[in-house]
Amino acid sequence: MSLHVLLLCLARTALLINRYSAPQDPGTGKSMGSLPEMGVEDVKQAVKHAAEALKTWRKTTEYERAAILTKIFQYAPSPSLFAR
Repeated sequence: MSLHVLLLCLARTALLINRYSAPQDPGTGKSMGSLPEMGVEDVKQAVKHAAEALKTWRKTTEYERAAILTKIFQYAPSPSLFAR
């Protein structure tokens, strides 16, 4: 399975479930950012979607992939899909 496709599907799933936690640094007590709260079923669903998406992704050229990824990152809510 393509790592790019899997990561995109995990990011999509994280955005759809819209549940986040803010882990804290145990040494300082400060927030370390925001992480999606994904359970086992959420990850299984993302992997299933990635396997399906890979069937189409494999047929795209490098140029088509670059255009798709560029468009995704242009519309992402922030530089990191997981940032909140």
